[in-house]
Parts: sequence; C-alpha cells; structure tokens
Amino acid sequence: MTYKGTIILESLKSDSLVSKLNIKKKETWNVGNNDPQQPAIWTAISFDNPKDSFLEIISEIQANLKDFWYVDVRDQTNTIIIFPQKVFDYQTGDILQKQNAVNYGKSIGIPESQLDWP
Repeated sequence: MTYKGTIILESLKSDSLVSKLNIKKKETWNVGNNDPQQPAIWTAISFDNPKDSFLEIISEIQANLKDFWYVDVRDQTNTIIIFPQKVFDYQTGDILQKQNAVNYGKSIGIPESQLDWP
C-alpha cells in the first residue's frame, strides 16, 4: 500500500525531508489564490511512498511545515491531512472528518480556497 500526495517546497522550513520522498513529478505553479504571507509561485512535488516509510516521516513533515500550510496524502482508503500543529487521519469520504480538518485549517489562517483536497 502506498500514500500519494503533493508537498509544496515553499511550505517547508527545510527541504531536507524531500530526499525521503519517492518523487514522481516536480512542477511550478503560478498560484492565483495565495495568501499575502505565501509566495505567488509554488514548487509542487508529487510523491508516492510506501505506507510504512511515509508513516515514519509524518512528524518530520509536521515539524517542518511553516504556518498557513498543510500537506494532504491518501492511500486507497484513508486521507491524512498534516498541519503544523495537528494531523487528521480519516477514512476517505468521511465528510464530517474532512469538514473538521477544513475548519481547523481556516482557524489557523489557511485561505478556504486552498482547503480543497479531494
């Protein structure tokens, strides 16, 4: 089983953990919905890691995230949303848990337009 996700390079305090990700694609996005505290251009790194190796680095991702950012990952059945101070792990499709994560993201200043994971 693998977790797939995207991490924004500019969201990290240090890019040292990127070497622990199985990078599938790297691209630059010119973002129209960035917060004033975020850059207008983001470097998106899509990855696909085995479940065990990814679960080992969740706390490292969490510790490296800047304020106003999150990382979302999923496997075939679960979604994990990683914020700097909190992690939500729920069964994909659980609308209540997704809304709890969205509400938390808004409460820490992430623009609602960015809280749009599938």
